[in-house]
Amino acid sequence: MSKFSRKQIILFASILVVSAGLGFVIIHLTAPKVRNDETHTVELCANGAVPTAIAIVKGSYVEFDTKDGRSHNIYEGGGHNHSDNSAASSAGPESGIFGPGSGYRVTFSQLGTYQFRDHLHDNIAVTVIVYEPKKK
Repeated sequence: MSKFSRKQIILFASILVVSAGLGFVIIHLTAPKVRNDETHTVELCANGAVPTAIAIVKGSYVEFDTKDGRSHNIYEGGGHNHSDNSAASSAGPESGIFGPGSGYRVTFSQLGTYQFRDHLHDNIAVTVIVYEPKKK
């Protein structure tokens, strides 16, 4: 049975560390960015939505604002994992067409993950994650 030299062990350990670091970087760069802040605004742009995912506290709202000079028609479309049929407690199941300078606000009363799409623009998709903050 052959033994590994100290140089071979160090080389192998170095390769493992670099591989793990590279894997972390790839996952971090390719994972969708979830914004969790007080603005609750999703900008609808020509190349998609910004952000594509947003986390909000139960009872909060998300405002879908047109920033690209085009009309939009936002609807909740599939992929949700909650017991209610609709995310909206203050809006209908879809926005109807709204144009530049307008927006569509949805208030969320149920915990869960909701998927929104745009009937007029296939490249616009937004995930809304509704959570309750941990009690201190």
